[in-house]
Amino acid sequence: MSDELFIDASLPFLYRMSNFSSGGAGGAANQPIETTVRDGGLGDVSAGLSYQLLGETANRPNLVVSGRVKFPTGKEPYGVDFIEVEGSVGNLQIPESLATGTGVYGASIGLSALKTLDPMVVFGSVNYSYNFPRSFGDIDENPGDQPGRVAIGNAFQFGAGLAFALNEKSSISMSYSQRIVSHSKLRLEGQERFQRVVGSQANVALVNLGATFALGQSLSLIATVGIGLTDDSPDMVVGIRIPYRF
Repeated sequence: MSDELFIDASLPFLYRMSNFSSGGAGGAANQPIETTVRDGGLGDVSAGLSYQLLGETANRPNLVVSGRVKFPTGKEPYGVDFIEVEGSVGNLQIPESLATGTGVYGASIGLSALKTLDPMVVFGSVNYSYNFPRSFGDIDENPGDQPGRVAIGNAFQFGAGLAFALNEKSSISMSYSQRIVSHSKLRLEGQERFQRVVGSQANVALVNLGATFALGQSLSLIATVGIGLTDDSPDMVVGIRIPYRF
């Protein structure tokens, strides 16, 4: 919109693949059984606004404050039925589908800094995300509907990295990001207090490698690969974005 104010929107489409394994194939404890569940679809749509607080000078970085809202347009992870894998004799149950969204509304606020050290750019950011509690008709994987309210854990995230310009139309980047998520909580219908979900807290750390290509004056292609560093992190995250600047 201007050099100081920027508005953007994100319309993500996700493809997920999860492997599930257990012993007990055919009733034999030493015989493993494994199956894969694949799913995909629209994720949680979001919109954001960024404002430049300070412009970059020879002695100070560019400082930008940002805010973002998220809408639960993706497939929610609650009320998903589990089915028994054939031949597992009850030892392995898998979800009928995989979530592509959180199921709740969210908002975040962040601050980022950027400094040009030609031909290198150094950047860093901090961000806090809040998820609004929401009620669902079923929050349990067991048969039958179990209404309740969900409060997903809020998150604090920080990161830093470097970007190098290869030429006027392309650049590569390397960065590190870490996201610390607090416990999620559930409150079944009829209960007075929320109960913590054991093991729902997370520490997600990623090393990110990326490349940006200018496809036109207002159109770019951004490709990224993230490699997980902690037990809570995905093994690998591959992303492709095509932002268009109006």
